Amino acid sequence: MPTVQDYFNAERQGGLLLIAMAVAGVSLAAYLWSTRNAFLAMAWPLVLLGVLQVAIGSTVAWRASGQASSLEQGLRESPGPTAAAELERMNTVNRTFRGIKIAEVAIIVLSLALVLGFPQPGQWSAVGLGLLVEASALLAFDVFAHHRALVYTEWLQKIPH
Repeated sequence: MPTVQDYFNAERQGGLLLIAMAVAGVSLAAYLWSTRNAFLAMAWPLVLLGVLQVAIGSTVAWRASGQASSLEQGLRESPGPTAAAELERMNTVNRTFRGIKIAEVAIIVLSLALVLGFPQPGQWSAVGLGLLVEASALLAFDVFAHHRALVYTEWLQKIPH
């Protein structure tokens, strides 16, 4: 079973991984811009979602240590109320993950429709391909993150309230 430190260390690592994914996407976008190839429009979703990834990844990574320290102190001083409050927060996080994964699957379906509906390289098929790459990578990332959150939630539920 995870500890508070295990969970938040993994959260910090996940945030840094999300930033690295953004850097990879923006690097691909820069390559597309520099080569001016038929898939140039793919760069737009890569950059836009990359900015979002950096914002989310930075927030998650930088706040993890403070959250872990605060929770550990709260669990030492008043375990029941602290665990109950953290469990409530994690229930919200888990509901949010379900919604995010549904949205990512919807974007994947839309992107496949664009790629298949416009088979010749061009603006819409390239945008679809960019969305497909980003949404697929984010879905995989979020499946792992959601699993980690569910395991942590299960651990919290075992703390007497």
